[in-house]
Amino acid sequence: MNKYFLLLLFFSTTSFSVRDESYSLLSSDDFQMAELENESPAIRIPIKTNQWINSYNKWFCFSRNEVSIETIEVDYNGPKQIPALSISLDNHKNLMFELDHDESWNTPDIINSWESSLDASKNVCIYAAFMQDFENESTFYIEKIKFENQYWSRSQTIEELANDDLMED
Repeated sequence: MNKYFLLLLFFSTTSFSVRDESYSLLSSDDFQMAELENESPAIRIPIKTNQWINSYNKWFCFSRNEVSIETIEVDYNGPKQIPALSISLDNHKNLMFELDHDESWNTPDIINSWESSLDASKNVCIYAAFMQDFENESTFYIEKIKFENQYWSRSQTIEELANDDLMED
């Protein structure tokens, strides 16, 4: 693939400083994957009756020191706890990267996996789609996380949870 195209893709998919060394965690394969996956929107956000805004996944990269792991309580089809990554920006705005509220997550296992991977990383990149903007916080839905020693994938985790359920039956 043409390296000028990759540079253009890189600049169009990053919303923070490209001089930030945290983006060095991403490879050309990561950007190619983003290009292929973004042929259709990750989520559609309703704005009015029969009107939607398409939201696409993009890479957000941060220093490990900027990232904290949280569990948030949501009441979506009943109360549940959802794993999340929180990033506080200099402008006092918070970025909250959450898992989809529709799924039933094994939150303690996911938190443990994220903690061990984050502890072994200098940087982390989150592949996520914008969901909502509030006065002091923007929320995103996580699709993938790239740590220095592994990838974490929402779809792979859903598949593993389904296989665990089948084994229990």
